[in-house]
Amino acid sequence: MADNSMPDNSRQICPQCNSPVAPGKNFCESCGAKIDAPFRCSHCNAPASRGKKFCESCGAPIEVTKEEKRPEVPPEIPAHNQSTAIARDVTKSQHPFQPPPVSDKKKTLPTMTLAIIGIVFLIVLVLGAYVVVPMLSGTGPSQKTGDSIDGLVIPTDSTLQQASSQPGRSTPVTGTLTPGPTDIVPSALAVNFQAERDPISGIVTVTFTGGAGQNGVREVVSRLTRSDGQVITKTFTLTQMGKSETLQGTKMTDRIEVIVYYYNGDQYTVLDQTFEYKKR
Repeated sequence: MADNSMPDNSRQICPQCNSPVAPGKNFCESCGAKIDAPFRCSHCNAPASRGKKFCESCGAPIEVTKEEKRPEVPPEIPAHNQSTAIARDVTKSQHPFQPPPVSDKKKTLPTMTLAIIGIVFLIVLVLGAYVVVPMLSGTGPSQKTGDSIDGLVIPTDSTLQQASSQPGRSTPVTGTLTPGPTDIVPSALAVNFQAERDPISGIVTVTFTGGAGQNGVREVVSRLTRSDGQVITKTFTLTQMGKSETLQGTKMTDRIEVIVYYYNGDQYTVLDQTFEYKKR
């Protein structure tokens, strides 16, 4: 017996997955593909099948018109997919992107570098205590070429040239026998000395004969340059008038110098004379 029922033209088939699509749906419920609007008969407005030349409802030639385009509705997300998406959003909100932490550690110098800096600092302090401080306070006498302090003689250029011209000998520490000019001492610092040489023993005696600057004198250096090239120095203080110091000279030409050092840092050469060799 033939089935005379009318075909259900109201349902559509998804062109993507061939699943049936309910009327009025713009997207497939199975795969989410977009569904085009169905064709309708221009005479009776009944749905018409694609590829047919006559309407199955009224028999009129099919002049199909597309159904008025409805606003597209995004496909519905299945329930299991919705839960996954919601869980992903919650995870993102609980753990937002955080930039890598910035290290708060400050760069520190290596231990070896700090140790070297400390050693250099200590050396500078020691040099300052033994060199700079005495110079600033005036406790250290300034030295010139040819001066001698406590037996240490700084030779002049002429004596160095004389010593270098003698091969085979070590450089002697000698001075010159030519006397130089004495310094002009302020009256408040003036001190006087007298020097004599014994003609028989050759001993030279330096004697303090007084002066207004006695109390300001820190020390006195007497230096004897002998004719044989030796230089003898002695240091003494002015405890009283008539204080003297002796140095062993020769019977030939000798030179005696007296240098006075004051507490304020000044120094003056107050005596510079020679004892000539006397022929009989």
